[in-house]
Amino acid sequence: MNNNLQFNKSDPRHKAREVTLAALFAYSFNSQLKQNLTYHKEVLEISDEDTGMAKFLYDGVTSNIQLLDEIIAFCAPEWPLDQVSKLDLSCLRLAVFELTIANNAPPKVIINECVELAKSFANDSSGKFVNGVLATVLENYTIKK
Repeated sequence: MNNNLQFNKSDPRHKAREVTLAALFAYSFNSQLKQNLTYHKEVLEISDEDTGMAKFLYDGVTSNIQLLDEIIAFCAPEWPLDQVSKLDLSCLRLAVFELTIANNAPPKVIINECVELAKSFANDSSGKFVNGVLATVLENYTIKK
């Protein structure tokens, strides 16, 4: 699915996804802890992110986590969720939310962004795994235009 779209790490939307991913990763360890997006922004040394988008994404993912996990489990049946790395799962939750509920960007952009995040914060095999699962999500759960 990843088809060499122009990727801009300075884009405020990309930075918002980075902050959201950091907060979702922390959430995966302790869902009772209220996440402070400003804290994650400072830890990652991010400036000029789209704060409203980061909050929208974080709230959307955490509010729909059970549904998102069901979709991920269906699209990656050979990988039980408890065996998927917390970082990969956080990337997948973010992208599946954007693809199926938020519908806030073109699917190729969402997938490319999350694959790049997985590769940046984990490794190339994470990027390939995320890309494969998201291709299945795109095929099964998004509206064809």
